[in-house]
Amino acid sequence: TAGPGTNRLAVVSHDRDRRAWNVEMSVASGPVSEQAVARVLAAINPLRAVGVVKLKVSPSELSSFGLDTPLFTVAVDLESADAIRKNVLVGDRTEGGYFATVGASDAVFVLSDQTVDDLSSKLVEER
Repeated sequence: TAGPGTNRLAVVSHDRDRRAWNVEMSVASGPVSEQAVARVLAAINPLRAVGVVKLKVSPSELSSFGLDTPLFTVAVDLESADAIRKNVLVGDRTEGGYFATVGASDAVFVLSDQTVDDLSSKLVEER
């Protein structure tokens, strides 16, 4: 995940056997911050919008919400035979928060500042 106004990138995965989070890829060189992972997971499940902007948005309209080049994307993969990666795209700032959408969805909604702060938590600690 990368946060608003930053160039952070981190990919972490959970090792079920060891019951630990692993850094798969990161620009930081430290360990996984379990507190940050907990914040992201709490914000994702369930993801709560403070409002719905538009239920049917065409791909060409995404730019008016800053979702054609989002501030950051949170990708969530579940280990399940029928699981599909879910990408939460966070775009431009608006009244009450930030525009957002879930990839492959055609709805645009607003996430609160707190939710965006939680979703953009630094997953890997700097050393």
